[in-house]
Amino acid sequence: MWLWKRLASRIAYRIYVSGIVIVIIFSVILHIQAALFGAETLKMMHALSTVHIGVTSKVETLKKLPALRATQPDSFGGSRCGADECFSTSLATAGFMDSALRSIAPRHRSIFAILNWLGVRGRYLDLHVEFKSDTVSSFGYQLMVTSARADYPYVVVVGVSSLPHITENIVTYSINAARQAPFQSVGIVLTPQAPIEITRPAFNPDMRCLSSLGGCRSWHDVLPSFERLAT
Repeated sequence: MWLWKRLASRIAYRIYVSGIVIVIIFSVILHIQAALFGAETLKMMHALSTVHIGVTSKVETLKKLPALRATQPDSFGGSRCGADECFSTSLATAGFMDSALRSIAPRHRSIFAILNWLGVRGRYLDLHVEFKSDTVSSFGYQLMVTSARADYPYVVVVGVSSLPHITENIVTYSINAARQAPFQSVGIVLTPQAPIEITRPAFNPDMRCLSSLGGCRSWHDVLPSFERLAT
């Protein structure tokens, strides 16, 4: 009996240790994947930042961003393209992961926090470029990552668009945080006249929070230099 208890305790100990090792390895893999996603995102952002409205040709743009593909019509046969041609590309994790995390967050905050610490987070990047007369007419990106906050909308969203002009022609750029979730979402619109101090960081986001243990708590973590400028 004594021998059996000792063997059983050893087996249980090995199971516990093996379980912990598996969880650690799983977490390390997820954080590495997040770091790789961040590196690929920055690579694409830097290429996108060299595109200029009314100057860069379609051929040159596709050389800079070979992953771009022509936008396909929607399921109703229509197109959301407002130019002669529209191209886009994206990077993303599995959709079921995003849905699962959003369903867990409001009801099981402790589980959501543990999953976030382990690196179980959704990530999505979409880049788009529009052309008129074979020249860039607008471009931009949208970055979405699971928020470390278990608060609606449970994601951090950064959207940046470069347009020929803004409705108010005297404005060269605008930075607007979402009203319902000002720390979770921000939209930035740039024109060719926007100062370099604004355009440069807009296309050079800080991606370190994606692979950190704490995760991204707000869009300020991704674009820290814009925090004081948002309205």
